[in-house]
Amino acid sequence: KYVLIPPPLMKDGTDDMNATVINELLPQLIPSVQNSSKIIDIFSAFGGSEKWQTDFPSAGCQIDDNTWEFCAYYCSEQSCDQCHPNDVGYARLAEAVYDVTFLSNRRLKQSRDTFQQRMGLGINLGNTLEAPKVGMWQKMPTAAVFDAYKAANFSNVRIPCRWDYHTNHSEPYKIDADFMDQVEQVVLWTIERDLIAIVNTHHEKWLDEADENFDVLLPRFLAIWQQVATKFANISTNYLAFEIFNEPHYMTIHQLNTLNRQALSIIRNISGNENRIVFLGGLQYNNPSYLIHNFSSLWLPDEDDYIMIEI
Repeated sequence: KYVLIPPPLMKDGTDDMNATVINELLPQLIPSVQNSSKIIDIFSAFGGSEKWQTDFPSAGCQIDDNTWEFCAYYCSEQSCDQCHPNDVGYARLAEAVYDVTFLSNRRLKQSRDTFQQRMGLGINLGNTLEAPKVGMWQKMPTAAVFDAYKAANFSNVRIPCRWDYHTNHSEPYKIDADFMDQVEQVVLWTIERDLIAIVNTHHEKWLDEADENFDVLLPRFLAIWQQVATKFANISTNYLAFEIFNEPHYMTIHQLNTLNRQALSIIRNISGNENRIVFLGGLQYNNPSYLIHNFSSLWLPDEDDYIMIEI
């Protein structure tokens, strides 16, 4: 549940009414709101007045300095009562609301450190989506499973997926739609409970053990990430991360670097994933000892603030 606080009405640039609403009025009017809901301050989420006016210029809302610094609502130059939005204003405000909820990531960003802190205690949804057939090793979970994760104070759910079993072997290497929907359902059950979801490629031995066929098989793997990154592009970067390859160990470091470089490029070039956390790891099953002794051999992008190393 969300309580959406609209942009503040600021008089003389000093009175931030949002602070009053959040700190004083809401706790009195809805005693349980702070425990059961997320309070989203739309204005603050967009970075304050300067960014708000830059990103959402509204000529009809620029009032002289002797009255209001600016109007808090969207309105057109032809129709603005300086208090309430017109139809166009409501439509644009709806877009802003969408932008600050967990199903979009175009505005809200966070650092790697913040993301790592929020991850906290995690659990694997093991033996489920990496089985040859879903349900073969473990039943497909229900929403109640994720309620139990939440109750047990887990903060993130890693979702191992073996895409090989559900992906065509000829171009365009299409992923089975039913399987993709099952993965999506698990992701949604996770983030709806304020838990972080991590989607990966798991036990993809067909590529890890490809040896001299690596270059021939790599396009299929890249097509998988093209489809996955596209499918989940609208899920907030605050709630979903990608892990490019789980525990590589048979391939060479050159092959791993090639795989990581090309897969990351595909992910970053899909709108919505520019600032998504992506996990990279080293050889020997992501062994920390390997990274300590071979860190300089692992390819890492020069300018990407949303890469994390896994061990």
